[in-house]
Amino acid sequence: MNRILAALAGVLALVLAQLPAQAAEIAVGSSTGIQSALKVLAPRFEKATGNKLDITFDTANAIKAQIDGGKSFDVVIMTPGLIDELSKGGKVALGSGVAIAHAGIGLAVKKGAPRPHIVNAADLKRVLLNAQSIAYTTSGQSGIAFAKLIDQLGIAGPVKAKGKTIPGGPAAQLIVDGQADMAIQLVPELKAVPGVTVVPFPKELQTYIVLTGGISTTAHDPKAAASLLQYLTSPKAAPILKAKGLLPGGV
Repeated sequence: MNRILAALAGVLALVLAQLPAQAAEIAVGSSTGIQSALKVLAPRFEKATGNKLDITFDTANAIKAQIDGGKSFDVVIMTPGLIDELSKGGKVALGSGVAIAHAGIGLAVKKGAPRPHIVNAADLKRVLLNAQSIAYTTSGQSGIAFAKLIDQLGIAGPVKAKGKTIPGGPAAQLIVDGQADMAIQLVPELKAVPGVTVVPFPKELQTYIVLTGGISTTAHDPKAAASLLQYLTSPKAAPILKAKGLLPGGV
């Protein structure tokens, strides 16, 4: 009898080993900086792996606030500094962070309007001071960097006076909706809005925002979570990242 049971157990183990692995559901908390690329890459990843993604998009700071408030994700995509903070707090696995892409900040105007000529600080100051209204975010990394830049340029007062600020989301949408004639944000976020022309800031004034992926210490399936980060940093993802205004890897 024992031999028969052992034989049956062996057959069952062989059958189970040949069955396809159960698809994982991966909850992702992601910065909107990579949203346009993820909208293309997510279904490709799902098709290639059988896993399903549930993605929450917001500014990196807002995603971290959600995590601090108790929300759980399997994978987070945000700036390196915030990943480090979550790692120190025991919420992101140490050593799991990987740079997916980076992007610079740019300026957008309505499509068909004169393209701003910006090659140096003097040009940018002139363009910003001549604008009637400027849209930018208050919690996004680009908005924070922009606030520092206009302070360095000595034009914080007049720019803030004409500012059309939003906590997060696509700042360029305010141009399309007729609420602003200019928007400042990460280049991929600006490019994701139809009907605008995007001009990157000159290199001497540029701030590059790195988007880093990390695996939560409470991830339901760490291997599946790791496979997503591997896919996003693979050669297959690079052309999509570039097409959406992102540069693969870190700075």
